[in-house]
Amino acid sequence: MAKGYHSRSPEEFKEYLKNLQNSKRKKNWKQIVIFIDIILLMLIFYFVYQNINPGILNSSTRSDFVSWNQLKLSLSASQYNTSANTLTYLLVENPTNAAFEFPESDLEYAYYWKTEKRETCKFSQYKIELAKRSIPAHTSTVIEIPIPSPESNSQIPECNKEYLAKKSKFGIGALKSKVLLLGFIIKDPKQQEIVLEIPWNPYR
Repeated sequence: MAKGYHSRSPEEFKEYLKNLQNSKRKKNWKQIVIFIDIILLMLIFYFVYQNINPGILNSSTRSDFVSWNQLKLSLSASQYNTSANTLTYLLVENPTNAAFEFPESDLEYAYYWKTEKRETCKFSQYKIELAKRSIPAHTSTVIEIPIPSPESNSQIPECNKEYLAKKSKFGIGALKSKVLLLGFIIKDPKQQEIVLEIPWNPYR
C-alpha cells in the first residue's frame, strides 16, 4: 500500500496535517543549521588563510602608472626577497606607434623608505646601471631593480625590523602585516622627476 494519507477520521486527518507541517519545519531548520555551519567553516578557513598569508590584506603592491616621455611606468615588488634587498620590478609600457629606448643613459635614481605617517626611515641616491633596451610600439618590458632594505632607526621605531615583524588585527580574527612606503625616484638632467611608490614590508 502506498505511503501517505489514507481514509481516516477528521481528528486523525488534522493530526496527520499537523505532524506533516512539523516534519517540514524540522527539515527546514536542519537545512538552515547546515547552511550556517558551512558559512562559519568558510569564515574560519578564510581567517586562518589570511593569518598564514597576511600580505593579502595589505594595500596593492603595484604603483599607479606614471607617464614618462610618452611611456608609462609602474613599480611592483617580488614576494621573494632577501633581508638585505627588496626585489622590485619596473614595468615599462609603450602605448605609442613608435619604438622607444629606455632608460636614457643620463638618468639619475634615488629611493626612500617612509613610515605610513611619511616619516623618512631612509633616503639615498642610487647608482645603478640599467641596461638600455628598445621597446617596440604597443609592447612592454620589465626591469628588475633590487632596492636595499632600511637600516634600524632608534628615533623612529616604526622603521625597525622588530616593529615591522609584528602584525596588527584586521577585522574579526585576521592579522595584517605592517608596512613601509617604498619609493623609487627617476630624474633626468632637465629636472623632470617621477616617484613610483608602493606599500611594502621588507622583512615579510
